Amino acid sequence: MSSYRSSASDIRVPTISERIQAQCTLLLQREGAWVSSIDFDRATRADITGQATTERLSESLGRLRAMSAMHRLTQAAAGDLLKRAEQALSEALKAEQLGDTPNALRLATAGEKDLRRGVKATHRKLVVDDRSLVSTVAAGALGRLGFTVRKASGTRSTGLWAIRGHEVVAVLVHDGGATEMDIAGHSGNGCDAVTAAIGREMALDGVTLKLARVDRHGDSRGGTLIQRAAKCGGGAPGVVAQQEIGLPVAGAGAGADAQATAVQIQNRAVGQ
Repeated sequence: MSSYRSSASDIRVPTISERIQAQCTLLLQREGAWVSSIDFDRATRADITGQATTERLSESLGRLRAMSAMHRLTQAAAGDLLKRAEQALSEALKAEQLGDTPNALRLATAGEKDLRRGVKATHRKLVVDDRSLVSTVAAGALGRLGFTVRKASGTRSTGLWAIRGHEVVAVLVHDGGATEMDIAGHSGNGCDAVTAAIGREMALDGVTLKLARVDRHGDSRGGTLIQRAAKCGGGAPGVVAQQEIGLPVAGAGAGADAQATAVQIQNRAVGQ
Protein backbone atom coordinates (compact mmCIF):
# COMPACT_ATOMS: atom_id res chain seq x y z
CA MET A 1 0.00 0.00 0.00
CA SER A 2 2.95 2.32 -0.57
CA SER A 3 0.84 4.49 -2.86
CA TYR A 4 -1.14 5.57 0.20
CA ARG A 5 1.73 6.91 2.28
CA SER A 6 1.43 10.45 3.55
CA SER A 7 3.96 13.02 2.36
CA ALA A 8 6.14 15.04 4.71
CA SER A 9 3.97 18.09 4.10
CA ASP A 10 1.05 16.12 5.52
CA ILE A 11 2.54 16.07 9.01
CA ARG A 12 1.31 18.84 11.26
CA VAL A 13 1.53 19.24 15.02
CA PRO A 14 -1.49 21.06 16.50
CA THR A 15 -0.80 24.22 18.48
CA ILE A 16 -1.53 24.46 22.20
CA SER A 17 -4.55 26.70 21.53
CA GLU A 18 -5.94 24.16 19.06
CA ARG A 19 -5.56 21.38 21.62
CA ILE A 20 -7.34 23.45 24.26
CA GLN A 21 -10.13 24.30 21.81
CA ALA A 22 -10.55 20.64 20.90
CA GLN A 23 -10.81 19.59 24.54
CA CYS A 24 -13.33 22.36 25.30
CA THR A 25 -15.40 21.25 22.33
CA LEU A 26 -15.44 17.65 23.53
CA LEU A 27 -16.32 18.74 27.07
CA LEU A 28 -19.31 20.74 25.81
CA GLN A 29 -20.42 17.75 23.76
CA ARG A 30 -20.18 15.32 26.67
CA GLU A 31 -22.09 17.65 28.99
CA GLY A 32 -24.89 18.07 26.46
CA ALA A 33 -24.23 21.80 26.22
CA TRP A 34 -23.33 21.76 22.54
CA VAL A 35 -25.91 23.24 20.19
CA SER A 36 -25.52 21.95 16.64
CA SER A 37 -26.24 24.03 13.54
CA ILE A 38 -29.21 21.74 12.85
CA ASP A 39 -30.64 22.34 16.32
CA PHE A 40 -30.17 26.09 15.96
CA ASP A 41 -31.68 26.26 12.49
CA ARG A 42 -34.69 24.19 13.54
CA ALA A 43 -35.29 26.34 16.62
CA THR A 44 -34.84 29.74 14.97
CA ARG A 45 -36.34 29.08 11.55
CA ALA A 46 -39.41 31.21 10.89
CA ASP A 47 -41.73 31.47 7.92
CA ILE A 48 -41.88 35.26 7.71
CA THR A 49 -43.89 36.94 4.97
CA GLY A 50 -45.50 40.31 4.56
CA GLN A 51 -44.83 43.62 6.26
CA ALA A 52 -42.72 43.62 9.40
CA THR A 53 -44.55 44.84 12.50
CA THR A 54 -43.55 45.82 16.00
CA GLU A 55 -45.56 42.90 17.36
CA ARG A 56 -43.82 40.37 15.10
CA LEU A 57 -40.35 41.69 15.94
CA SER A 58 -41.23 41.55 19.64
CA GLU A 59 -42.40 37.95 19.31
CA SER A 60 -39.26 36.94 17.39
CA LEU A 61 -36.91 38.46 19.96
CA GLY A 62 -39.00 36.98 22.77
CA ARG A 63 -38.72 33.47 21.33
CA LEU A 64 -34.96 33.86 20.99
CA ARG A 65 -34.60 35.08 24.60
CA ALA A 66 -36.70 32.15 25.83
CA MET A 67 -34.16 29.75 24.31
CA SER A 68 -31.26 30.81 26.51
CA ALA A 69 -28.61 28.71 24.76
CA MET A 70 -29.64 30.02 21.34
CA HIS A 71 -29.74 33.58 22.68
CA ARG A 72 -26.26 33.30 24.19
CA LEU A 73 -24.90 31.92 20.93
CA THR A 74 -26.40 34.80 18.94
CA GLN A 75 -24.99 37.30 21.43
CA ALA A 76 -21.54 35.76 21.05
CA ALA A 77 -21.60 35.48 17.25
CA ALA A 78 -23.59 38.58 16.29
CA GLY A 79 -23.97 40.70 19.42
CA ASP A 80 -23.99 44.03 17.57
CA LEU A 81 -26.79 42.95 15.24
CA LEU A 82 -28.82 41.59 18.13
CA LYS A 83 -28.42 44.86 20.06
CA ARG A 84 -29.50 46.83 17.02
CA ALA A 85 -32.62 44.68 16.65
CA GLU A 86 -33.49 45.16 20.32
CA GLN A 87 -32.88 48.91 20.08
CA ALA A 88 -35.06 49.10 16.98
CA LEU A 89 -37.86 47.36 18.87
CA SER A 90 -37.57 49.77 21.77
CA GLU A 91 -37.72 52.79 19.47
CA ALA A 92 -40.57 51.25 17.42
CA LEU A 93 -42.66 50.78 20.56
CA LYS A 94 -42.10 54.42 21.51
CA ALA A 95 -43.11 55.52 18.00
CA GLU A 96 -46.30 53.48 18.26
CA GLN A 97 -47.14 55.11 21.58
CA LEU A 98 -46.76 58.51 19.92
CA GLY A 99 -49.01 57.43 17.05
CA ASP A 100 -46.18 57.56 14.52
CA THR A 101 -47.11 54.35 12.69
CA PRO A 102 -44.91 54.88 9.58
CA ASN A 103 -41.80 55.33 11.71
CA ALA A 104 -42.74 52.35 13.89
CA LEU A 105 -43.04 50.15 10.78
CA ARG A 106 -39.72 51.45 9.43
CA LEU A 107 -37.96 50.66 12.70
CA ALA A 108 -39.59 47.22 12.94
CA THR A 109 -38.46 46.41 9.39
CA ALA A 110 -34.88 47.49 10.17
CA GLY A 111 -34.89 45.51 13.41
CA GLU A 112 -36.18 42.39 11.72
CA LYS A 113 -33.47 42.60 9.06
CA ASP A 114 -30.77 42.91 11.73
CA LEU A 115 -32.23 39.97 13.63
CA ARG A 116 -32.28 37.80 10.50
CA ARG A 117 -28.70 38.76 9.72
CA GLY A 118 -27.65 37.94 13.28
CA VAL A 119 -29.32 34.53 13.20
CA LYS A 120 -27.75 33.78 9.82
CA ALA A 121 -24.28 34.76 11.07
CA THR A 122 -24.73 32.57 14.14
CA HIS A 123 -25.83 29.61 12.06
CA ARG A 124 -22.82 30.04 9.81
CA LYS A 125 -20.49 29.93 12.81
CA LEU A 126 -22.21 26.81 14.15
CA VAL A 127 -21.88 25.11 10.76
CA VAL A 128 -18.10 25.57 10.97
CA ASP A 129 -18.09 24.53 14.64
CA ASP A 130 -19.93 21.31 13.73
CA ARG A 131 -17.23 20.52 11.19
CA SER A 132 -14.56 21.14 13.83
CA LEU A 133 -16.36 18.93 16.34
CA VAL A 134 -16.93 15.98 14.00
CA SER A 135 -13.39 16.06 12.60
CA THR A 136 -11.91 16.27 16.11
CA VAL A 137 -14.03 13.37 17.32
CA ALA A 138 -13.28 11.29 14.20
CA ALA A 139 -9.54 11.90 14.56
CA GLY A 140 -9.70 10.86 18.21
CA ALA A 141 -11.65 7.71 17.35
CA LEU A 142 -9.16 6.69 14.68
CA GLY A 143 -6.25 7.39 17.01
CA ARG A 144 -7.72 5.18 19.73
CA LEU A 145 -8.12 2.42 17.15
CA GLY A 146 -4.39 2.50 16.45
CA PHE A 147 -4.34 4.62 13.29
CA THR A 148 -1.74 7.30 12.67
CA VAL A 149 -3.88 10.32 11.78
CA ARG A 150 -3.01 13.41 9.75
CA LYS A 151 -5.40 16.35 9.47
CA ALA A 152 -5.81 19.27 7.07
CA SER A 153 -8.44 22.01 6.94
CA GLY A 154 -9.77 24.12 4.08
CA THR A 155 -12.31 26.92 3.86
CA ARG A 156 -15.34 24.61 3.97
CA SER A 157 -14.05 21.12 4.73
CA THR A 158 -11.58 19.16 6.87
CA GLY A 159 -9.73 16.05 5.75
CA LEU A 160 -8.31 13.18 7.74
CA TRP A 161 -5.85 10.58 6.44
CA ALA A 162 -5.36 7.64 8.78
CA ILE A 163 -2.96 4.71 8.37
CA ARG A 164 -2.80 1.43 10.31
CA GLY A 165 -0.57 -1.19 8.77
CA HIS A 166 -1.95 -1.85 5.27
CA GLU A 167 -5.21 0.01 5.97
CA VAL A 168 -5.98 3.56 4.92
CA VAL A 169 -9.02 5.58 5.99
CA ALA A 170 -9.80 8.88 4.29
CA VAL A 171 -12.40 11.12 5.95
CA LEU A 172 -13.87 14.31 4.54
CA VAL A 173 -15.96 16.43 6.92
CA HIS A 174 -18.05 19.19 5.37
CA ASP A 175 -19.36 22.33 7.04
CA GLY A 176 -22.31 21.23 9.15
CA GLY A 177 -20.76 17.84 9.96
CA ALA A 178 -21.84 15.72 6.97
CA THR A 179 -19.02 13.27 6.37
CA GLU A 180 -17.64 11.01 3.66
CA MET A 181 -15.47 8.05 4.56
CA ASP A 182 -13.42 5.84 2.25
CA ILE A 183 -11.46 2.76 3.34
CA ALA A 184 -8.67 0.95 1.52
CA GLY A 185 -6.88 -2.26 2.40
CA HIS A 186 -9.85 -4.65 2.60
CA SER A 187 -11.54 -6.94 0.13
CA GLY A 188 -15.26 -7.60 -0.07
CA ASN A 189 -17.15 -6.12 2.85
CA GLY A 190 -14.17 -6.19 5.20
CA CYS A 191 -14.31 -2.41 5.61
CA ASP A 192 -17.69 -2.71 7.37
CA ALA A 193 -16.01 -3.81 10.59
CA VAL A 194 -13.68 -0.79 10.48
CA THR A 195 -16.60 1.58 9.89
CA ALA A 196 -18.52 0.05 12.79
CA ALA A 197 -15.50 0.37 15.10
CA ILE A 198 -15.04 4.03 14.16
CA GLY A 199 -18.72 4.64 14.83
CA ARG A 200 -18.52 3.05 18.29
CA GLU A 201 -15.51 5.14 19.21
CA MET A 202 -17.10 8.36 17.99
CA ALA A 203 -20.24 7.60 20.01
CA LEU A 204 -18.10 7.70 23.16
CA ASP A 205 -17.64 11.41 22.48
CA GLY A 206 -21.32 12.00 21.71
CA VAL A 207 -21.30 11.96 17.90
CA THR A 208 -23.49 9.31 16.29
CA LEU A 209 -22.72 7.93 12.83
CA LYS A 210 -25.84 7.48 10.75
CA LEU A 211 -25.26 5.68 7.46
CA ALA A 212 -27.00 7.60 4.70
CA ARG A 213 -25.47 5.65 1.82
CA VAL A 214 -23.01 2.80 1.42
CA ASP A 215 -21.50 2.27 -2.03
CA ARG A 216 -19.69 -1.00 -2.59
CA HIS A 217 -16.77 -0.04 -4.80
CA GLY A 218 -15.20 -3.51 -4.46
CA ASP A 219 -11.66 -2.16 -4.80
CA SER A 220 -9.16 -2.89 -2.03
CA ARG A 221 -7.28 0.24 -3.14
CA GLY A 222 -10.19 2.41 -2.03
CA GLY A 223 -13.04 4.25 -3.68
CA THR A 224 -13.34 7.59 -5.39
CA LEU A 225 -12.59 9.75 -2.32
CA ILE A 226 -9.12 8.24 -2.04
CA GLN A 227 -8.68 8.34 -5.82
CA ARG A 228 -9.71 12.00 -6.00
CA ALA A 229 -7.38 12.82 -3.09
CA ALA A 230 -4.52 11.08 -4.92
CA LYS A 231 -5.06 13.38 -7.91
CA CYS A 232 -4.50 16.34 -5.58
CA GLY A 233 -1.29 15.08 -3.96
CA GLY A 234 -2.71 12.52 -1.56
CA GLY A 235 -2.89 12.53 2.22
CA ALA A 236 -5.13 14.81 4.27
CA PRO A 237 -4.30 17.87 2.13
CA GLY A 238 -5.40 15.92 -0.94
CA VAL A 239 -8.68 14.97 0.70
CA VAL A 240 -9.41 18.66 1.32
CA ALA A 241 -8.05 19.89 -2.02
CA GLN A 242 -10.24 17.62 -4.13
CA GLN A 243 -13.29 19.05 -2.33
CA GLU A 244 -12.20 22.68 -2.43
CA ILE A 245 -11.53 22.63 -6.18
CA GLY A 246 -14.66 20.58 -6.84
CA LEU A 247 -13.40 17.46 -8.61
CA PRO A 248 -16.31 15.48 -10.11
CA VAL A 249 -17.24 12.16 -8.53
CA ALA A 250 -16.62 9.46 -11.12
CA GLY A 251 -19.38 6.90 -11.46
CA ALA A 252 -21.83 8.73 -9.21
CA GLY A 253 -25.09 6.85 -9.10
CA ALA A 254 -23.53 3.80 -10.71
CA GLY A 255 -22.26 2.07 -7.58
CA ALA A 256 -18.66 3.12 -8.16
CA ASP A 257 -18.43 5.74 -5.42
CA ALA A 258 -16.40 5.48 -2.27
CA GLN A 259 -18.13 4.24 0.84
CA ALA A 260 -20.01 7.28 2.07
CA THR A 261 -21.21 8.04 5.56
CA ALA A 262 -23.34 10.87 6.86
CA VAL A 263 -22.74 12.09 10.38
CA GLN A 264 -25.69 13.21 12.40
CA ILE A 265 -24.85 15.22 15.50
CA GLN A 266 -27.48 14.18 17.98
CA ASN A 267 -27.16 16.83 20.65
CA ARG A 268 -29.46 18.42 23.16
CA ALA A 269 -30.06 22.14 22.80
CA VAL A 270 -29.91 23.32 26.40
CA GLY A 271 -31.83 26.21 27.89
CA GLN A 272 -35.01 25.74 25.89
